[in-house]
Amino acid sequence: MLAEYTEAPAAPVWPYVDDTLTMLPLRWASITRISCFMLSFYESVLHILDDFENATSRIGRGQTAPKGLICVTVLPTFARLHMVSKLAAFFASYPDLAVEMAASERPSTIIEDGFDLAIHSGELPDSTLVARRFAQTMIILVATPHYLSRHGAPESPEDLNRFRAVVFVERGSVQPWSFGSGQDAKRVIPTGVFRTSDIEQMRMGVLEHLGIAQAPAWLFAAELREGSVIRLLTPFERIVPILAVRSASRRLSTKVRIFIEHLEKTFALCSQFNPLR
Repeated sequence: MLAEYTEAPAAPVWPYVDDTLTMLPLRWASITRISCFMLSFYESVLHILDDFENATSRIGRGQTAPKGLICVTVLPTFARLHMVSKLAAFFASYPDLAVEMAASERPSTIIEDGFDLAIHSGELPDSTLVARRFAQTMIILVATPHYLSRHGAPESPEDLNRFRAVVFVERGSVQPWSFGSGQDAKRVIPTGVFRTSDIEQMRMGVLEHLGIAQAPAWLFAAELREGSVIRLLTPFERIVPILAVRSASRRLSTKVRIFIEHLEKTFALCSQFNPLR
């Protein structure tokens, strides 16, 4: 006679779920500790590599022969218009150094992606980074003579609401125009039919007579010299720094210091990067 088979009742799953949920904070804490450890380890390795590069650059040829690769993150338009042209003189002085430029508009990527240096136009809100000014520029309002001949020119910041703008957006939000500084600063929200998150497209929008734009003067340096764009409301212009930014957690290596000094020296020769006011 076969023994009667009785199926055992299924074990409840909730206790195991409860145990798993209870362990989640512990597991997350462990992951966090591992992440912090890996970040600390990564920064320690960078310090060792910097020391090694500094030491090897001094062997045999004195203090004037740094070697290695300098990784720089920079706004593509700024690099194309103003930085690449200054590299030939740098390589002539330091033939054992190489420079790699990557396109980025956020200096915070210097930590995330391990760059040596970031080039940033404007104030730097992130206190975890170290900034050194090597130039400065004016924030200006511009339009083409063709646009102004058809629509006229604004007489004050309050007058700008009557004019079509080439609008710069960031993360989907329209970036306001600022005039002056401190308590007297004025802000205007531009409006127009062409909006873009790319500064090169904004530049081309102005040159195609699509409206007025506010931008750093370096973006229209050639056009200002040629007279193909005109500055507007000049009493309300302001100066902003152009910065060489690096991580505060890394010591300044010889190769990076030399590159920053080269930027200071070469940009000092350009009047457009040293406005009088």
